[in-house]
Amino acid sequence: DLHDMVESFGDLIHEAPRVGRDGTAWLRPLYAIPGTTRQFTGEVFSGSGNNSRSLNRFADDNLTKMLGYEPYPGSLNLRVGEHDLGTSVNRWRGERDGEHRSYAIWDAWIHGAGRGHVIVPTTKPGWAHPESLEVWAPINLRDALSLRDGDVVLVDVDL
Repeated sequence: DLHDMVESFGDLIHEAPRVGRDGTAWLRPLYAIPGTTRQFTGEVFSGSGNNSRSLNRFADDNLTKMLGYEPYPGSLNLRVGEHDLGTSVNRWRGERDGEHRSYAIWDAWIHGAGRGHVIVPTTKPGWAHPESLEVWAPINLRDALSLRDGDVVLVDVDL
């Protein structure tokens, strides 16, 4: 069956408690399938500050709900070289005073810091630098990881 097939090549990462309609409790296995997560090694660099200004101005409860946390107002910029993240299933558009900002968003894991998200601004074509990733997290990643420009960070991105 499908469960056996996934189990044969996926890594069990969690078991989520579930209760059936008849009240029977069981654990649903969750698997990481090889090829669905890509690891990036990125060099930290200073950005323009546009993301900090945009988050402070446009962030709303919908963004916080989608991410599962309130993002630190700014992103960590990583130079990773040419890359293709594919199509994001998560999109967010913040509006205020007739203006908007929109982003494609991927779940990510920042080594040493935990959960976060990789974002690509989609408001205007060409805003995103093709050789970099922007990372959102609930904390200031530079402070939490004692990062300076030129330091290296590993990020796992769910594609």
